[in-house]
Amino acid sequence: MCINSCTGYTGPFSQCDNCPYCSKSRYEPDHPPEVRIPCQWFSTFPLAPQLQALWWTPEGTNSLKYCQCCTAKIMEELARNNGICTSPYVDFFDGSDYPTAIQEGRISIDNMVLAFSIDGEQLYHNKVSECWIYIWIILGHAPSVHYKKNYVLPGRIIGRPGKPKNPESYVFPGFHHRDFGFGTQHSIMYSHLGHSLLWEQQMVQEWPR
Repeated sequence: MCINSCTGYTGPFSQCDNCPYCSKSRYEPDHPPEVRIPCQWFSTFPLAPQLQALWWTPEGTNSLKYCQCCTAKIMEELARNNGICTSPYVDFFDGSDYPTAIQEGRISIDNMVLAFSIDGEQLYHNKVSECWIYIWIILGHAPSVHYKKNYVLPGRIIGRPGKPKNPESYVFPGFHHRDFGFGTQHSIMYSHLGHSLLWEQQMVQEWPR
């Protein structure tokens, strides 16, 4: 990443030797040309292993069953009332996009649903400590817990000194890792069953910022 945090050298910037925003060198200058040591690094927390780990305990499995149970009730109500839902709006599955995706077969009742969020954070009150963090929110948990820190999955921490001028370049590896798995199957150990099942990832919809 840029030493001033302007951009991450990913995607279209992966071959750059200098920052396209501040022109700072990507690599430390005090080394031979063949020894390329980046001036600054950043790390990504891969999503798929974190999702798989959620199913390894009975507590995690039971918590994730919330969405499946509510989806089954919603689909039953829609079938009973000719596509009309009259129950109170409780969570995202009470909207129109999610049930439509289920009905069209783009996802199944067993698929996991995620929300993405990125923002800047001031870690300390009395000194400069800004960083940027993005997270994954697992909407399969009940609303009472899916925003709690124990249930939120980290995606990336972007260190200072500056504000990212191209946040998408930092987000790219995490989304690339996510997209690489879509349309493929992953083995997940269901703790309450004692054996593994295949979990298939699918993309439902991305909403613009």
